Amino acid sequence: MFDLKLLIKNYFFKKKLTVDVPTAPFKELPDIWLGNQKNGKNILINKNLLKKINGFNSFNFLRDLKSLGKLETRSIARNIVEIWINRNKNFYSVPFQVMPLSKRIVNICFTYSWFAKSGNQNFKKKLLTFLSQQLKIQEFKIKSNNKDDEVFEIYKSLIIGNIFLFGNKEKIFQYLKKVDSIINRLILKDGGHVSRNPEKQLSVLRGLIEIRSATATLPDINNFVLHKNVKLMSKFFKIFCMPDGNFCFFNGGSLINKLEIAETLKRIDKTSRKTEIADASGYAKVIKNNMLLLIDLGTKNNNFSDEKFINKASIGAFELYYKKLKLITNLGDIEQNKDFNSLMSLASTAAHSTLSIDDRNNIDLSNNRKLDYLNVKKNINNLGDLIEIEHSGYKNAFGVNHKRTIFLKKNGLDFRGIDEIFIVNNSGIIPKESKIRFHLSSNLNVFKLRNGKILLKHSEGLIFYFLSSHDTKIEKTTIFHNNKRYNSKQIIIYVSLSDIKDVKIKKCNWSFKFEK
Repeated sequence: MFDLKLLIKNYFFKKKLTVDVPTAPFKELPDIWLGNQKNGKNILINKNLLKKINGFNSFNFLRDLKSLGKLETRSIARNIVEIWINRNKNFYSVPFQVMPLSKRIVNICFTYSWFAKSGNQNFKKKLLTFLSQQLKIQEFKIKSNNKDDEVFEIYKSLIIGNIFLFGNKEKIFQYLKKVDSIINRLILKDGGHVSRNPEKQLSVLRGLIEIRSATATLPDINNFVLHKNVKLMSKFFKIFCMPDGNFCFFNGGSLINKLEIAETLKRIDKTSRKTEIADASGYAKVIKNNMLLLIDLGTKNNNFSDEKFINKASIGAFELYYKKLKLITNLGDIEQNKDFNSLMSLASTAAHSTLSIDDRNNIDLSNNRKLDYLNVKKNINNLGDLIEIEHSGYKNAFGVNHKRTIFLKKNGLDFRGIDEIFIVNNSGIIPKESKIRFHLSSNLNVFKLRNGKILLKHSEGLIFYFLSSHDTKIEKTTIFHNNKRYNSKQIIIYVSLSDIKDVKIKKCNWSFKFEK
């Protein structure tokens, strides 16, 4: 059944949507991204099953087909684009929402010279008309949108679309100023996104790189601010780049594929091999010889208001790499359109390699952090790197604070930790026990030895040991990466807290030992 009001509204909207259509693009743009060959091959197999095409409404398939390097894929791309345009006449439908619309404009502009230039005049006229209409729609959307992430996407598409179609420098200058003000609100002083979400941060960084690439084709455009913001955000992005080519599994990092990481790295300066601390975002990357550690330092600030974003109760959590091998992890994420209960479970403290008390989260997951106290100390000297994190996430419930001290020895063969729970007031109920979790890579086999040590053996031959001052158990766990599920193990240290009111403080020492 059709919505008559929507049809009438759409009819008059299209009547008002009079646009200037150039006979040819003003400036053809060189494509800066590679495309996914696997997706391209799937399109060739399923080219008549459009719903199976990855990124259909966003036109991601253009780069995926281009990546195959076959002449036939150009005509296939034109056919799919023409079918899509013919089927999507309702500008109020889902494909014309901000995100797919913005990506579609940008993808067409960067791949036009590959797939469309060799088409006939009717196709090129149809495509350029369609593109001009979409830019006009974006101009309408900018007036009614107040979400910075979406507004950034709109201005990005308007800048790139105007450079490609018209070269209207006055409009481009105006849009670039708007982008600068949005970036000032979206990005923290260390280059991280206000949400602490590396997936959102990477999306903005890649958007700035696309804008920079397009504006570089116009000699009159001053790119200084763009370069400055790209450099700042690149520094943060590189903190999350791990030796195996993936991101760390913090706040959506496990959803980012290797291709996006690799092709972004090609567009920025080389990665650093020194300890990096992003104070505003609350992360630290520590490197000592072959060992690499990324730690969530936490933050008291909660600047992000998107109701779809879920905080992570991950203060003190870390991921550990030795050479190119991932050893200790967090459980990762699944896409936000999946089951909400699963999302909340993967956001919990138990889903991270850190300490929890009575299976409660160390921060509130409802976008209200309620963290009165958070203190981070760092000491880097000729012995190694030491980081201490103390927080009040359990103060209201149990009257205790948690402090985690982490030390990475200079030679990169010794990684030690101390978890302390201590009374700060007499309020709250008496906790029963704390659990200190270490989620292990699915490539590790784990064996508990008679002397109390735990032997860990990687599938590629690396052998190392885990020691603890308290009782440990080996239990099952599940890890999510790129929405795939992997069965694995976790080491859990159990520390009784029933007498915490009497003894005032409980301390647990643990360490990972490696051999040369």
